[in-house]
Amino acid sequence: MDLGSALLGLFSAVVVKGGVMVVGLWLLFKMGKAVLPSRPTTSWIHVPEDYRLEMKVVFGGLILFYIAELGCALAVLSVACPGAELFDVVHSVVSGVGMSVFGLGMYLYLDKKVLHYGDKLCLANRICRGCAIGEAAGCKFHNFIILLALFIAMVALLALWIPTDRVNLDPARVALPFESWNAWYDRVMVPYFRANVPGYEPGGKAYFIPESILFIEFRVIPAMAFLTLLVSIPYLVERRDGVALKLLILSIGLLGYAYLEIVVYRGTNDALLGSVAHEAAELWFLIALVVFLKLAFPGTDRERGVGTDKRLDEAT
Repeated sequence: MDLGSALLGLFSAVVVKGGVMVVGLWLLFKMGKAVLPSRPTTSWIHVPEDYRLEMKVVFGGLILFYIAELGCALAVLSVACPGAELFDVVHSVVSGVGMSVFGLGMYLYLDKKVLHYGDKLCLANRICRGCAIGEAAGCKFHNFIILLALFIAMVALLALWIPTDRVNLDPARVALPFESWNAWYDRVMVPYFRANVPGYEPGGKAYFIPESILFIEFRVIPAMAFLTLLVSIPYLVERRDGVALKLLILSIGLLGYAYLEIVVYRGTNDALLGSVAHEAAELWFLIALVVFLKLAFPGTDRERGVGTDKRLDEAT
C-alpha cells in the first residue's frame, strides 16, 4: 500500500520541488541581471530605469522565496534526521516574509503603472472626480481603506480557529490499484527501508506535518500580519493613506502565504497531498512571475547584436 505514497512523494520531491529549485535559480539569475546593474546586460527582459526600484523590491521577495525553498529542500533531504524541523521553520517564516515583500513590490509597480494613487492620473479619479488628498479632508476613499484594514484584521483573527493538530499521511488515499505491485513493494522494499533508513516506518507514520510548524503558519504568521496592520493605524488616523496602504499590502502578503498553507493542509487533511499541492502552487507562482515579467518588460536583442525595435523602446 505504501507504493503509491512513495511514488507520489518522489514525484513531489524530485520533479515538482526540483522544478521549483531550477526555475527559481534561473529566475534569480535572469532577474538579478535585469535590475541590479546600472546598465542591465540581459536581453531576456528590459526593465526601464523608471521601474528599477519597484522591481528590486520584487527581486528581494524572490530572494527570500528562494532562501525559504532551500530550507524546504534541506527539510525534505533530512526528513528522517533529528533537527529537520529547523529547516521547516526557516521555510515557513521566510516564505511569509518573502510573499509580503513580493506583494509590496508588485503593488508599487502597479501603482506607478496603473493606479497612480494620490496623483492627478489616479485611477480612482474617475469616481472621485477630483483628488482631495492634498486637502484637509484627505482621500475620498479613506473609509474604504479602513474597511480593508478591518477585513484584514478579521481574516488574521480567523486563523486562530484553524486547528494546528498534526497532519498525517494516509497511504490508502493514494494507493495504486495494482495488488501485485503493492505486494512486491511491501514484501521487498519495506523490509529494506526498515533495515537501512533511520526512522522509517511503513504506513506513512514517519512523514507528517508537526504541530509546531502548523502553529507557526496558522498562528505566528497571521499574528505578524495583525501586528503590521496595527502599525498602519496611526497613519490611517493621520489620513496618510498612501503609507497605510503599503503596510496593509505587507499584511496581505503574510496572510496570503498563511492561507495557502491552511487550504493545502486543512483542505486535503493529508500531509502528502498537501505537500504536493504546496509545491505545485510554488511552481505555478514562479511560472506566473516569468510570464508577467516577459509581458510587462519585453526583452531586446542587444546581446545578440540584432538591434532594438524603436516601437518597443517607446512602449517601455
